[in-house]
Amino acid sequence: MMLALRCIMAYACYMHTETLRAKLLDHEIVQRLMNNPNWKPAAVAAVAFLVDGKRCPVPSWRRSSTWAQVQMVYDELSQNEKGSK
Repeated sequence: MMLALRCIMAYACYMHTETLRAKLLDHEIVQRLMNNPNWKPAAVAAVAFLVDGKRCPVPSWRRSSTWAQVQMVYDELSQNEKGSK
């Protein structure tokens, strides 16, 4: 029983993460960043950091306007998620 509950919780967490990732990647601001070859690497790194907690490969990207825009969208979506619960 406990194992089944842990599996359900892990799956729910995974689905929430994937839904958040999909919403983030579908947002018009993030899409614009992803479509520019100069901004895409930092945008991809920001999404990986914010959604998966992965380390940023280039520390200066965390101070870039690209990162700030992805962070802004993430914060907006996260706030909407909290408000809808």
